[in-house]
Amino acid sequence: MEITNKDIGGTHTKPFDFTKTAWVQPFRSHETLSFEARFDPGEDLRGAIGFNIDLNADLSINLSWTAQEIDDEVEGSISGAMVVPRDATRGWTGLRVNNDDPIDADWTEMGWTVVNGQAPA
Repeated sequence: MEITNKDIGGTHTKPFDFTKTAWVQPFRSHETLSFEARFDPGEDLRGAIGFNIDLNADLSINLSWTAQEIDDEVEGSISGAMVVPRDATRGWTGLRVNNDDPIDADWTEMGWTVVNGQAPA
């Protein structure tokens, strides 16, 4: 995740790197993960994304997400979905959520990788 803050002082970008793991199985086939990064601690400007993960009978997973650019309120939001087949890896890069306010035109760019593989024995 990269948050770009655009103000009268210029344009400043801050990168963030997260790793989380979710385990789904036949008797627990749904999981959620969320990520949030603040441009500066104590400030409102932040990017956030939440994932819903659902295991299918063929061991593929449905992944849906909602990504947000937040300042004093939600300034922009994008939702989407993808299927990750069994024993496969899928990714997404370049998801950009904008604050369309011409004075406070910040944005957050996001990318992720999902590995759908069996847990080690």
